[in-house]
Amino acid sequence: MKRICVYVICLLACCLALCAQAENWDAEMPEEYAALLTEYAEGLQGNEEVRDAYESVWTGYQCCLNAGIDPLENVGYALTDLNEDGVPELVFGEMPEAEMLEGIVYEVLTLRGGQPVSVIRGWERYRVSLMYDEQTDRYGYYAEGSSSAFDSVYETGLASKDMEAWDEPHVLEANSDMDSPDVHWTLDGEEISADEAEELVDQWRIQRIELTMRPMNEYSAPAQAK
Repeated sequence: MKRICVYVICLLACCLALCAQAENWDAEMPEEYAALLTEYAEGLQGNEEVRDAYESVWTGYQCCLNAGIDPLENVGYALTDLNEDGVPELVFGEMPEAEMLEGIVYEVLTLRGGQPVSVIRGWERYRVSLMYDEQTDRYGYYAEGSSSAFDSVYETGLASKDMEAWDEPHVLEANSDMDSPDVHWTLDGEEISADEAEELVDQWRIQRIELTMRPMNEYSAPAQAK
C-alpha cells in the first residue's frame, strides 16, 4: 500500500509539472506550431480541403460529428516537453471532459529542422494516451488498438532525445478466432500467459496521464501565423 501511495504521489507531481508546462499556451507557442494550429482550426470549422489534408483533424472532426458535439469545443491542444530537451511537443487531441474516446490523443508533433513533424497519431481504433514511467523517470505513450473483433494490440514507448523514434517500444498482442474461446498472447513476438498479459496491461494503464488541454475555440493565433 505504501509503495502504491508513493507511486500515485509521484504520478500526480509529474501531471502537475506537465500541466504547468501546458499553461504557457499561446504566449510561448513556436511560430511553426501556431501556423499549423491555425490550419487545424480551419479544418475543424468545416474547411474540407484542410480537414482531408490532416488525418488528425479529420479524426477529431468525425469523432465530434458522430457524438453530435462541437469540434472546436471538444478538441484541444497543449504544449509540453516530453523528452525534456527544451523544445516543446504539440499535443492535439480530445478534451478530457468530452468523454468521447476516453480523452485520446489524435497527434503528437515535435519540431525537427524547424518544421512540425508528427511522431504518433491516434484514432478510434488506435487510442493513444500520454504516460509517465516512474522507473525511468521518463514520459512516453500508451496505445490500445484492434483490427477486428479477434485481434487486439497494446503498445508503449518512451520519448527519445531526438524524438525520431520511441525508446524501449513494446507490443503486446492478443489473438483469437471464432472457433475457440482461447486468447493467444505475445509480447514483442514471444508467447506469454494471460495472467502476465493482463498484469502488464494494468501496469501500463495506471501510467497514463491527463494533460490540461485548451479547446480550439480558445486558440488565438499570433499575427504572423494568421
